[in-house]
Amino acid sequence: MELDRENLFLVLRMVFLALLGFLAIFIEAAPVSLSATALPSPDLLLCVMAYWALRRPRSTPVLLVFGLGLCRDLLTDAPLGAGTLSLVLMVELLKEYRWWISSRPFIVEWLCVAAAALGGLMLQWLLLTITLGQPPYLGQLATLALLTVIAYPVLGLIFLWVFRIGWRPSDRKGQTI
Repeated sequence: MELDRENLFLVLRMVFLALLGFLAIFIEAAPVSLSATALPSPDLLLCVMAYWALRRPRSTPVLLVFGLGLCRDLLTDAPLGAGTLSLVLMVELLKEYRWWISSRPFIVEWLCVAAAALGGLMLQWLLLTITLGQPPYLGQLATLALLTVIAYPVLGLIFLWVFRIGWRPSDRKGQTI
């Protein structure tokens, strides 16, 4: 790969995404409250990856998504590989449908990300059930899904207003980037 201007910006976007991904992981892993009734942290890494997969799909290669998902599984004591698999599948699914999503209102995007998040959580639950691990209670998963769905538009506004990362005009016309 020749490092011309376009490829340099692509590499810089991937590095920036990796930094944002690590920030999301560390925020998720930080103990907010140690009480048994504390709410779980929303899946911020999923929100970051979903937003970027839709708006900058070339900046979210599978290996980067896999690496960040694996780091999250290791740092948060999640079942190794289950979260990574669901994250990779969710990101690739959103990238596949990004042209359709880009021409719809934000509420449709939000619902698509919510469906992907819920599907990923159900996949993790199923994998843990099959492997005879102790799956989390469905009420905990529903709370996590709800908090993640609420966090997505907040992170989207931050990305749009602070970092100026939004849809490109070519995204709405169906052109390749």
